[in-house]
Amino acid sequence: MNSQADCSLIGWIPDLLQFLTVLAPVVVAFYGIKAWRQEIVGRRKIELAETVLAAVYEFKDIMRTVRSVGSYDGEVQTRIKHNPETIEQTRVLDTFYAPLERIDRHSEFFSSLRSKEYQFRAYFGDSGKKPFDNLKLVHDRVLTAARQLLQDSIHQTATRLPSTKRHELERIIWNLDHEDELTIIIDTAVTEIEEICKPVLLRSGNKK
Repeated sequence: MNSQADCSLIGWIPDLLQFLTVLAPVVVAFYGIKAWRQEIVGRRKIELAETVLAAVYEFKDIMRTVRSVGSYDGEVQTRIKHNPETIEQTRVLDTFYAPLERIDRHSEFFSSLRSKEYQFRAYFGDSGKKPFDNLKLVHDRVLTAARQLLQDSIHQTATRLPSTKRHELERIIWNLDHEDELTIIIDTAVTEIEEICKPVLLRSGNKK
């Protein structure tokens, strides 16, 4: 009986070898595709980390310019004047309109940055949501404050904003001191993005 069992077992060997011969390329291909996909994802994460980090640095620089006090020569060319305006009225209106024009000048950048958030979260998770939301918060607060000040200055009626409210809005559209609230929000958001991106970039540098 043992002899018959051995012969039966030996009879399976060619079939087993044939099965392994067919299976081996499939296994190799599977792990090859898996490694390729991991490499592609890793490369995409590195590219995205570089792009997003550069973009938030640029956001910081742009908002510093947007919130510069006053207006410069050649700016506010797009503002529609409400005739008649005195020289002082023109100066005030131009000053409040300047942040709006600066933001509009970079509208494509802001839209692009917002779209990068969804790519970023797809690869890095929701840890990037808070800093992106805070950058948008700064953008929106400056935009809204500038519009309020401009409209309040155009319509000089008894319902004008109180001086305390105007002062509050002016501190939003202009960076007036070292403890500026919006600057702190931007710096914190940039640091949070750095904490996500830099480890990925450092690992990629070590592999080279």
